[in-house]
Amino acid sequence: MELNGETRTAVPLSGLLLGEIVRNLTKMAVPDPQQRLKLMMLSAHDTTVAALQASLSVFNGKQPPYASCHIIELYREETGSMSVSMFYRNDTSVTPYPLQLPGCALDCPLEDFVRMTKPFISDDRDKECQLPSQWRERQVIISLALSGCLLLAIIAILLCVICRHKESSSNRGYRHVINQEAGEES
Repeated sequence: MELNGETRTAVPLSGLLLGEIVRNLTKMAVPDPQQRLKLMMLSAHDTTVAALQASLSVFNGKQPPYASCHIIELYREETGSMSVSMFYRNDTSVTPYPLQLPGCALDCPLEDFVRMTKPFISDDRDKECQLPSQWRERQVIISLALSGCLLLAIIAILLCVICRHKESSSNRGYRHVINQEAGEES
């Protein structure tokens, strides 16, 4: 994973995931007696974990091993404000390593976490991944259908021409010739 200054190449891979994480943290920060959720677990491939860490500027440059995890915890401080802590567990024999978002405290205030991660959240997956739009897909399908119809019409015309040519050449086939000397037909 490579970072290019402020333009992060990890955004297309992790922007949607980071957006989901920030939305859930923000939602959980608002006290709601109906909300019973205490833990949310998301599963991802090693490349997605690396991309998430790169977009948060906490990637160590090493491929995450099997069963590693990036832990993001939301805490309510005694003052009532919310803070976010991050940890990385890549070895089950040691406690998870604390991760610090650059420019923020180890226990990062939620407002700061949201503000600092906002530029790296994908709002439009199709645009980030350079996927064609529905309109573009429809144009391709229509173009293919018209091309298929045109090809079918050309084949039908060629078959008609070939059949007519055969009919006219079949009239030139064998003919009875009268032997004029003998006066017989051969």
